[in-house]
Amino acid sequence: MPREPSAPLPDPLPSRGEGTLARQPTFKFQLQTFVDRGLRESPADLRALGAAVLAADDWSKLSLEAQAVALVLAKPEETEPWLLALASHEPLRALQLALHGARLTLRFALIDGKLSRVLDRPVRKPAAHLPAPLFWLALRRAFDASPLLRGEVQLPQVEDLRLRAALSFLFPDDAGLWTEAEHEQGLAMEDPLDASFVLFAVLRSVPSVASSTVWPPPAKSLKGLTDAQLEEVSSLVRDEKLLVQKRRRAEAKRASVDVRPLLEAVTEPDALQTLALVTPSAALLEQVLGLPTPTDRAESVLRDSFLQGWARELQPSGPPREAPWRSPWSTRNTKREVLEPPAGPRAPAGAWERNWVAPKRVPAEARIAWQALQSNDDVDPWDVSQVLPLGPVVLPKVRAWARREPALLVATTEVDDGGLDEALLLAWTSRRRQLALAVREFARRHPERANAAAIRLCFSVLPKERAIGATALRALERGATRELAALSVEQRAWVHQLLEARPELPARKPSLPEFIRLAALPPVVTRDGTQALDDVAVGDLLAVMKATPLEDGAPLLACVGSYSQESLAEFAGCVFRQWLAAAAPPKEKWALTSLAHFPSEAWAAVVGALCQQWAQGGFAARAADAVAVLGRMGHRVALTEVHRLATRIRTVGLKARARLAFDEAAARLGLTPPELEDRLFPEVSLPTGASLRLDDALKPVLERLGEKLPLSDDLRLAVKALKPTVARLERLMTEGPPLGALHFTETWGMHPVLQLVAQRVVWGVFRGTARVGLFVPGPTFHGDALPLDDGLGVRPVHRIELTNEELALATSWLPVKPAFEQLTRECFAASELKGRLQALIDREVPVVGVLALERLGWERGPAVEGGVSVDITRRGEAWSVTLQLEPGLYAGDPTALDVQLITGVEFESARPLDARVASELQRDLVKCFPGR
Repeated sequence: MPREPSAPLPDPLPSRGEGTLARQPTFKFQLQTFVDRGLRESPADLRALGAAVLAADDWSKLSLEAQAVALVLAKPEETEPWLLALASHEPLRALQLALHGARLTLRFALIDGKLSRVLDRPVRKPAAHLPAPLFWLALRRAFDASPLLRGEVQLPQVEDLRLRAALSFLFPDDAGLWTEAEHEQGLAMEDPLDASFVLFAVLRSVPSVASSTVWPPPAKSLKGLTDAQLEEVSSLVRDEKLLVQKRRRAEAKRASVDVRPLLEAVTEPDALQTLALVTPSAALLEQVLGLPTPTDRAESVLRDSFLQGWARELQPSGPPREAPWRSPWSTRNTKREVLEPPAGPRAPAGAWERNWVAPKRVPAEARIAWQALQSNDDVDPWDVSQVLPLGPVVLPKVRAWARREPALLVATTEVDDGGLDEALLLAWTSRRRQLALAVREFARRHPERANAAAIRLCFSVLPKERAIGATALRALERGATRELAALSVEQRAWVHQLLEARPELPARKPSLPEFIRLAALPPVVTRDGTQALDDVAVGDLLAVMKATPLEDGAPLLACVGSYSQESLAEFAGCVFRQWLAAAAPPKEKWALTSLAHFPSEAWAAVVGALCQQWAQGGFAARAADAVAVLGRMGHRVALTEVHRLATRIRTVGLKARARLAFDEAAARLGLTPPELEDRLFPEVSLPTGASLRLDDALKPVLERLGEKLPLSDDLRLAVKALKPTVARLERLMTEGPPLGALHFTETWGMHPVLQLVAQRVVWGVFRGTARVGLFVPGPTFHGDALPLDDGLGVRPVHRIELTNEELALATSWLPVKPAFEQLTRECFAASELKGRLQALIDREVPVVGVLALERLGWERGPAVEGGVSVDITRRGEAWSVTLQLEPGLYAGDPTALDVQLITGVEFESARPLDARVASELQRDLVKCFPGR
């Protein structure tokens, strides 16, 4: 069918002039060149360059991104009318340009008359807005008015996810333009502005999305929407909730006939919420008796919990419901004792204050920020960091502001001031999750400063600050022994009194949510199993569970000391299951945290299985809470789940939270994280008369009388855990502290699998930092004997620590293939590290080499605006090395560019770097960037 004749395209931009740029018959345009020139030149020159690009003869040959950057930056005030005119003649091109232009405005902005990149983190970040809704409505009207254009724009293959989202908005009747998988992919974009753009594009009258969107949409998906868009989304949320309730009631009615499909998908949120509406009956229970038991442990626990709850509702049974119970709200003492703390230790001057040298010229930005700070105006984090060039004179004011708003402390890790440390620790219990995680990360990297600051907070005149100091110190107390010993007798007694004090229940009993079904909950029985709590007592118990914080379960445990722990664990698990079935409302997350007070291996497996699902589904806060609960459970299954989340998943935020939870759990047990990892290695039992050995690939071989035996289930689990365990052992050699001699004997010396790995490693015996022995364990022991002395440490010895004679002797001790590269490892002198790092500056490196660093323990930096990580860091104990990248790694597609430019290198170390650490850093760089 022939196309309708189209009118000439209106050109609101200046006509071709006689200037040098306009006279060029062709104009070679590259986005990076344009941006670099824009950062150096004035806006007038920039607009002239953009206008010349638009007027060039080869405009149509330019890439869409090149056209968009020229259009948006050359004449932004006329962008929308130009695109509207273009839409009536070339709709697909208008749509693509609009998408690229909107994307561009999220990355670049004019600030104080100069083009700046958002990645540069200016003092005042520009506000990035979504495209105007009027433009999308105008496009829809243009397409509706011209059926030929409508047919032209509906292409069968459109790869750009944002373009497909816009097309689905323009053509809501075509269900094939936007599928459920594409919708989930759009909402999972790293950049929240991208996700909100996709959400806005598809929320209007798109039937294929209505059934797949999680309601209400995650908060990150609504960032950047205008008031009109938010009102529209709210209306859609209300309508969709009504439709969902109607649909679930119909599904529950069908489930009363056949509930098996829902039980087979019991871990799915929709199935859980529908099962909660099912009314149990004898016929319903009969139809599920023959269902096979799920192989997945989480599915099995959830399904059994539903079935047992339905059975209890049909036929209540159990011991007499007359167990003694005294409501904690009827015996509370409402009078609070006023305590006056003694004089506490004063914050010493930090190294930053002692070593500060006044600069020759104070930047103007620092003076402006200091005036704002003194006049009590609105203060931003950038202001606090900018006043630091003025020196210690700013500390009193900064400390006062920081105690009111700990989020201002972006420079705390750079300035070792005790007052700032105290202010930062005040965010230990903050509801802003990222801030609370930053505090725990600070405590992990600077334990001495965190310990001292927590102790000083315990002597604050404000009760709230004392409570936070005690809470932080409980988490750090195993490492604060030296700081506590330095206190006077009176001060130490005061701190111990705060640590032993427990949080009180609120004056008013909390109300219970509607989703609680008391009839489906298991009975809470006494230790002898002869009596159970009645409904009134169970309601009181649930209220205490709701009022008890995760960090300290003393109020709850004091009420249930005479009741069976098994029944309490089952009770807490069923409350958690009912919370899940009610769509897990955040305000009732106490149903999740109660699992930490009554730990159960079965429910730990369920929580661990759900964590990753929540993180990937847009519920990062819920996943972080679940990881904290697993860490507080403290038993083997829960800590194994935390370790799996900390080492084997790719969700960056959840991985970091799991790592912190694992470190805190190790501290509570009095172990280092590597020692706890060793103790979590799967237990193995060998058949009678069987022997175990490892082949050259470190795979277990089970034999008896010369014949190979099949591996048992526990050995298969050990095989899966063996590779990461060997990698952890190699990291222990390169940078880790020694293991305790007793711990080494109990794990690497006695475990049937670990001892076989230990026999392929040369171990050093250390007293402090001095090596006092060298050995290889095994049936044929080589080297120095290992005395069981608490003062000794054991770790694999690095080749750089051995003399030539020791190297030759150790090589003769290892007749079999070593567990990892140890004695033949390439080594580098520590003096060469700085020169090798400097040589990387302003060098282009392959992106595959940058990604290879991640497999060697380097961590990609957080994704900033645009979903780009602009650095990669290797951290250790009191040291870090950071490579700054340009243009950076895109979170969605790190290999989008072939090369990266290393624009800078940051090296920080609080003390001289260990020779083995310096050698390993250089080995990583040489291995990933050969010839550099």
